[in-house]
Amino acid sequence: MEYEDILFGLQTILNAESVKDIPLQDVYLDSYLTVMDQLAVSLRSPSNRDIVGQTGLLSNLLRVLSNLLDVCFQEDTLQNERIAYFKLASELIRCIANCLVDNDANREIFLDNPSEIGKRNVIIDYYVGRILSLIDLPNDETDLVSSLQTRTIVMLRNLCLDNETYHKRVAQYVRGPLYSMLKANQHVFSENIDSVLLGSELLEELIEVYSDGFAMNDILFFAQTVLVISKSVPEDIVISEEKDHENEIEEDPTVELLGTIVQCLEIIVKKNDEEGVKYIGLDNVVSGAQKALLQALTILGNKTFQNKMITMRRLVSISGYISANESISNKDDRSLSFSIIENPTDSYSLAAAFVILSNSVDSRKDADSLLKQISLEKIIMSTKGNITDPIQFSGFLDLLRKVLSTSNAMFLPITVISDLILVLKICHDQTKYFQSLQPLLMNLLKKLFVVLPSSSIYSLVNDDLTSAPILQIISESGCLIACLVLDKLLVSKKSSSKDLQLKLWDIVFSFKDPSNQEGIPLDILFQITKTIGIYLRNLDLNIIEENYLFENYHEKLTEILQTIHNMKGQDGNAVASVTNNGKFIAGMIRSVLDKKVSLTEYEQILRNVSSEYF
Repeated sequence: MEYEDILFGLQTILNAESVKDIPLQDVYLDSYLTVMDQLAVSLRSPSNRDIVGQTGLLSNLLRVLSNLLDVCFQEDTLQNERIAYFKLASELIRCIANCLVDNDANREIFLDNPSEIGKRNVIIDYYVGRILSLIDLPNDETDLVSSLQTRTIVMLRNLCLDNETYHKRVAQYVRGPLYSMLKANQHVFSENIDSVLLGSELLEELIEVYSDGFAMNDILFFAQTVLVISKSVPEDIVISEEKDHENEIEEDPTVELLGTIVQCLEIIVKKNDEEGVKYIGLDNVVSGAQKALLQALTILGNKTFQNKMITMRRLVSISGYISANESISNKDDRSLSFSIIENPTDSYSLAAAFVILSNSVDSRKDADSLLKQISLEKIIMSTKGNITDPIQFSGFLDLLRKVLSTSNAMFLPITVISDLILVLKICHDQTKYFQSLQPLLMNLLKKLFVVLPSSSIYSLVNDDLTSAPILQIISESGCLIACLVLDKLLVSKKSSSKDLQLKLWDIVFSFKDPSNQEGIPLDILFQITKTIGIYLRNLDLNIIEENYLFENYHEKLTEILQTIHNMKGQDGNAVASVTNNGKFIAGMIRSVLDKKVSLTEYEQILRNVSSEYF
């Protein structure tokens, strides 16, 4: 840059004892603005940024800016002069913003010894907030206000880029006014999209380091803003041809704004959840937020835009955090959730509805109340072909586990149960990559195979149309699930094939436990011995030749009996229950083997181990 020429053009401004001494006639004002425009452009060069910092020009620009802003906000400043001062301030802020790009030395000059704890910075701590709070200026200078605020936001972002300490320094005094500015532009954001987008991006950065103090009404604002923006997201897919000839969705400022606001909201609800913030007495506000989120999900579900999956997942997660708050019942949000389930048009709004309903059920009474308003069958069938993303399963798995019971499971048609198994198979496959789903799926499977009647389970595992998915789920879910299935098959009026039963027993005696605990956990051991007991109790002692358990699994039976016998003397209800089961199956084994004239070697070992119990 022609540094000497620019410096000469700024002499009147830099050397004035008071900014009120600066001539403001149009010809002078235009000259100052032209020179500062040249300076701002030249500062795009890294070497020029170094020069401005090293020569002291940046320090002088900061001094003049502070004095200008002081006059701008004085009540006795004449209107025309005020406009001129704001124009000068706007151009100075633009120059300073460019000085700060990738230049740590200039950032330190701006903050004036940033390591000094508690030191005030008049521009950040006082004037930035006032700039962001401007609504209008005399003579309807809307463009000037917008430009001034946008440049101020750019200056702050350039100052704080990749520096958490600076973000924290700025957040305390800037977050509130910046948030207020966005609220003021909520319903006209499309008219000033660039300024709002930049502001929202800075706000997200500041909330990352300083999220304290946001209440439920603020969450409502963000949720409603998400809804407003979602309506403006373009319907059509815009494709741009990249250099690598791959088609990609073109970025849209509205989509960027949506993503940023959603991120802000996610940070807030997560922080509130971590700190145990309560929403007591705010059920109406909560319902307003949930309604906005569900409507936004439905609207966005029919559109295609960049990073859609990330945005939709975040919205579902946000709805979940809100509904999980212990201080609210979620009962008021059931109706809207029911309507989504009864007529699902988007998988993510369906997922959010499941989460809300699940968090509205805290007791059997709550579950029964819910099922009076929507049938169990509708809940299950709404998922058919609608949910595939792992995050969409969480609420469904938990809700179904809570509402299922012996009394309602017996009325489920086998076709509905088969469709449910297909959905659970998709979920099961996802757990290989999203392990957080595993506990939810396991808890549902345990409940499902406990409450389903034996006839339904028999149909599931013996029907060629459904055997593949159900058996794969069982085989990969561990011995506990296999035990629960065998419990029902062993008492079924219809006999399952020997091959099927052997396959299930293989899983049982693998002692496989998805939690990867060493040894055989007591709950697993209890269930295995219970299942063995059911088998032996239903064994026809007159046709003991059909007893395939001793022949195929005598080593595992011996291991189990020895393990339980070694627990003798240990305390605890769980140990007592397992010991009782062990004694029962030991007695049954002796009874069976006593019927035989001669015993094989392995049968004699089994009998000897069983006799140790008596």
